[in-house]
Amino acid sequence: MLEAGPISIDRDILRAWVDGKVISLTSAQFDLLAFLLDNRRRVATHAEIARAVFNTCFGDVSLLVRVHICNLRRALAPRGYLLSNVRGRGYRIDLDRAVDAQTVRDATPCLTQS
Repeated sequence: MLEAGPISIDRDILRAWVDGKVISLTSAQFDLLAFLLDNRRRVATHAEIARAVFNTCFGDVSLLVRVHICNLRRALAPRGYLLSNVRGRGYRIDLDRAVDAQTVRDATPCLTQS
């Protein structure tokens, strides 16, 4: 069992929880969340995420990673804001992130686009 604040995963049974409630994740979302939890004390670059989670490093992997981060944020709702974008670097799990309405909107741009 791996825990970080309100998020927990169990690799043995491929299950994840947010605030103690089981959430449904695709295998890619589970692998991405596991990678970010394993690396929660640092920023993971797009290239690192693509190589570790999606087994690719060809071309521009930024869009691939951004789309999967967006989908993972949606799956982690209402805690999706914990996946923090470090502009120009990558992503990390930020358990100390202050929560307000703007933070939640900034963390979920895919939910507000049509």
